Order: sequence, then structure tokens, then C-alpha cells
Amino acid sequence: MLTRQELQELRRELRGTKTLSLYLADHARDEEQRRFARRALLHALHETRDHVRANAPADRTAFDRALARAERLLEVHERDHPEAGLVAFVTADGVPFSSMAPWRGPTRVVWGEAPSVAPLIPMLEHPPRVAVAIVDSRTAHLFMLEHGGMVAHGVLHAGPHHAMGGHMGTPPRRGFHPGTRGTTVADTAHRLKEQDRRRLTREVAARLEALVVPDGLILIGGIPVVVNATRASLTDRSLKRTQVLRGLDLHVTVPTLTQRVTAAFRTWQQSLYQTDVHDVGELAYDGGLGVTGWERTLNALRHGAVARVLVTERALTERLDDAERAVQLALDSDAELVCVDGDAATRLDEVAAGVAARLRYCVPSSPASTRPAARPELRDQLRGATVRY
Repeated sequence: MLTRQELQELRRELRGTKTLSLYLADHARDEEQRRFARRALLHALHETRDHVRANAPADRTAFDRALARAERLLEVHERDHPEAGLVAFVTADGVPFSSMAPWRGPTRVVWGEAPSVAPLIPMLEHPPRVAVAIVDSRTAHLFMLEHGGMVAHGVLHAGPHHAMGGHMGTPPRRGFHPGTRGTTVADTAHRLKEQDRRRLTREVAARLEALVVPDGLILIGGIPVVVNATRASLTDRSLKRTQVLRGLDLHVTVPTLTQRVTAAFRTWQQSLYQTDVHDVGELAYDGGLGVTGWERTLNALRHGAVARVLVTERALTERLDDAERAVQLALDSDAELVCVDGDAATRLDEVAAGVAARLRYCVPSSPASTRPAARPELRDQLRGATVRY
């Protein structure tokens, strides 16, 4: 799928171009549902064609050409990948984007002056957000969680073993260093080993911080003393987003590591979502730097005041017109878009129609709105989503 940057580039390319947006649901495990979804898509295409026939001749011509391309695309998709979902943007002149996609929403067809991108938000690709190190006293294996699987990112070593030889070619005597001032072989070897381990842990910490985005998760597993030394080498900012994977060593299998890392990331992500929802509820109280609901969120977006939009997948599919306006405005103003799920999404759907936003600065209320900036009971309901560490 697309990254946010690629989506913005695609929008710029197609701005002002009549575009047919197609969303075919993914029903990989149910053949009957797949047939139903394909019939629904074809029916929606024909309904859209009937509606467009009432428009200007140029619009009808553009649609007919796009429709012909879309029908050919669907034939190829049905032949080659019948089990997969599909997202595509089609114009009279070509197919600027099409991709198999895990689309779970209803089948959708939209004909408009630009592509309909709101349903894409939950499926956007993001930079890797989980860096993993499995360490012992001499070795560290680095991984990233990418596309649901573990990807190896190299192995670091503490360095060569330090062997102490004899003096003038004579064999060393047990427990005695042949150098000066009586330093024992064991003491010297231990000191050099500790130096190598400290060097390894510093290098591992630096690599972990370089691999993951600034707000990503760092996971470390392995021998506890080396794990603790690696954590001590992290910056304070990184340490706040670092967790320990207990009970793992270098012999862990990839499936087991993937399962443990995925579960840890999911728990961490849910905590972030719930904290976000809670914090926006606090900020929205008494007209602070937060708003809830579609009216106030759209008003803040029109003022370019939004730093971060929280939206649920349900809201993106059920409030498509509002969602499309919000997403377009957010992309234009470089506001962050976060599609929350789990308990945080349930709470946001229940008390704020599935959308809220953190603001860069306060904006005047929408003229159409006569309600207070935020109700105390709404703030208290959103508070219910917090997680205490």
C-alpha cells in the first residue's frame, strides 16, 4: 500500500482530475462473500454511470472511459487474485494506482474531482516502529518488525577474545600475568572482556535508536545483565519507550520472537491510543487545545490549527463525506492522522462520533455551533479510556 508521502503525491497528481475510486472488500476465506462483493461493486459502478448521465457531456465521456478501464482492471483482478481485496483510482487516461488491499469496509465507488482517500488511512504504510535486540555477553542480533514479520538487521560482536601469552615464549603459569606489577591473567582478561561488553552495549543502543523512528518502540531480550547494560546506554528519551522481553535468548526461534514482539507492540500501541483519547478529552475541556466531534474538528482543520487527528475506522467508513473532508484538510495542513482501534476506538465512537483532534492553537468556535466548547461529562467519559502504567 501507500505511505503518507506517496498518498500526498498521488493527490497532487490527480487534483482536479475526474477520478473513479474503487474499494472492493477482502473476503479471502469466504467465496460466497467474495462473489457478493464483486456483484455489489459492479452494481455500484452502473448506478454511478446512471447518475453521471445527467451531467455535462464531457463528464459523461470521461466517466465512460474510466468505467471501461475499471471493468478491464476488475477482470484481471478476478482472474489473478480473486481472493484479495482491491483499492484502485481510475481516470479516463489510465489507472494511476491499484493495489491488493486488506479493505474490510463496504464495497464503495466514488466519482469525483479527486480520489476518495479517507478509507485508505487505516491501511497506510508507516515507518518501522519496533526495533529489537537479543543480546548476550558477546553477540547481539538486531531485528525490525516490518509488515507483520521479523526482518534481520545484522549481528554485532563484542570483538576477538583476548588471550594472554607467556613471557619470552614460555608457557603462562596459572593465575599469573607475566607482565609487570603483578597483574593476574584473570584480572586482565576480565577487564578486557568488560571493555568489549561495554563497547557492544553502546553500539547496540546506538543501532537501536538509529533503526526506529523517534516515537517507536525498542525491545531488548537476552541475558539480564547485558540487557540492563544496553538499556543504561540509551538516551533518556529512548529509555522511556524501551521494554524488556523476558525469557528469551539467542536460541529463540523466529516464529516465537515474532509472536512475542507483535504482542508487545500491540499492547504498547493500545496504551498510546488510550492515552491519546484521554489527553484530548482533557484538552477539550474548557476550550483548551483539543476538540471532539466532527463539527469542531472540521472547523479546526479549516483554520489549519490541528496537530493530530484521532479517528476510528468505523467513522471513516460510516461518515465518508465528513471523513473525506477531514482527511483532505489534514493532508493539506500536514496534520498527523491516527486511526485508533481497540478500546480507544470504542470509547471515541461512543462519545465523540469517532473523531477528535489535538490543536496547535485555539480557534474560534464554528458560527453554526451554539453548544459549549466541551461538556464535563464528555471529558469524564473520555477519561475512562486512560491506562495507568
